[in-house]
Amino acid sequence: MGLYRYEATDKTGNLLRGVLQARDEQQLAVMLNNRGLTLRTAYPPNSGSRQSASRPGTLAGHQPSGGRPVAASAAASGSAPGIASVTVDGLPVSVKSCVSPRQLAAFFRQFATLMRAGIPAFQAMRDMVLTTQNGNLKHAAEQMSGVLQQGGKLSSAMAQFPAVFPVHTIASIWCGEMVGRIDIALDEVAVEYEQEIKEFFLGKLGWFLAKSQLLTLVSAIPLLDTKRLLQPVLQEAWAAQRMTPDIGAVLKSLAIAYIKNVLPITLLLVGGFLVFWLVLGLIKRVPAVKRTTDRIVAGVAVWGPLHRYRGLARFLAIMERLTAAGIPAKQAWEAASLTPRNSEVAQRLRDAATVSAGESTVEMMKESLVFELEDVGTVDAGVRSGSLPEMLGNLAQMYQSRSDAQTGKGRFTSIVVLVNWIIISSGLLAIFTAKLVPLFYEKFESWLSTW
Repeated sequence: MGLYRYEATDKTGNLLRGVLQARDEQQLAVMLNNRGLTLRTAYPPNSGSRQSASRPGTLAGHQPSGGRPVAASAAASGSAPGIASVTVDGLPVSVKSCVSPRQLAAFFRQFATLMRAGIPAFQAMRDMVLTTQNGNLKHAAEQMSGVLQQGGKLSSAMAQFPAVFPVHTIASIWCGEMVGRIDIALDEVAVEYEQEIKEFFLGKLGWFLAKSQLLTLVSAIPLLDTKRLLQPVLQEAWAAQRMTPDIGAVLKSLAIAYIKNVLPITLLLVGGFLVFWLVLGLIKRVPAVKRTTDRIVAGVAVWGPLHRYRGLARFLAIMERLTAAGIPAKQAWEAASLTPRNSEVAQRLRDAATVSAGESTVEMMKESLVFELEDVGTVDAGVRSGSLPEMLGNLAQMYQSRSDAQTGKGRFTSIVVLVNWIIISSGLLAIFTAKLVPLFYEKFESWLSTW
């Protein structure tokens, strides 16, 4: 058995790259065919490659420490430069990037293209500085090009900017370096952010509608005290116009009273509302807050399973690649456990590697308590039959299918919640506005009787 790198096409003609263990090229083609792929090019084990791994489990350019990369040990413990700023209880947390998914997708896609063209990493990064518009991303690229030119690894350079590159992204790149296929890792990260763009837009639209309705509702709160604030002015204005009713003069007096008595309170409430959302947006980037919100989300009926399915699909896909490359199970598990976005899922996976008495994948799956019993049985069958990477890949696809189905449920639930909120808040707004009616009804009735 040897580790083959391959290029294959799927049924739609998309080019895919990866690694698999096989006896020969013929078995590799059969394995890919079972997955619905057609082999185009195969690279035999130990063949020359500009991005071949220095050896399993060790990043090129890093000194091994007990068979485990120094960068990995530092990242997992949160002691790596930059990563320490986003750790909670010694564990790194993936905070939301200060750069939009669209800009990150373009950044990684361009970098992958340049790397595949044979351009040295530091030169590719330096070239991208000229085409990057986002200030934070541009600054990070400038600093990273220097680290890469000095022989540093991309994952180590990215770890200095956890506010730009979340931990799950850094971990994905690091895992690509472990198997010597950083170009594949860059492409996968780009695809992940490209898929996020649509969800990002829909999420922003939903929040805009919800916040706009809430802002309108907050602005209408002073109307609850309309009687005390406006009735004296309205009565005075109406008394002055009793002999010759002039609705324009009455409304003018009412408008002046509103500006003096009600508008300051409304502006104060609106200002407080805007400050609250601004502070909330900043707080969400605090690692401890992100850790707490991830724990809460993981327990919510609809979105909890969605986050778990997404995280486990990514984790299992990385495990497949690392296991196929010959990385020991525990080392592969510790590296892949950094890739889920939800920190609650990631922590359970990391804890499983710590408390597990053995170092087998099956034992760690049992300890994590995030996999179903059937999943553990599937992986155990893969271990017994010698096809562990293939079983992990099949399981990853299954969780990805679950994630896609749960995404549809999540969108439907979000729409229902948003519509219900708009209906309820509109009803409350109507109640607030109705406070004005009694003030006008009696006066208008007497005014009409004079005609």
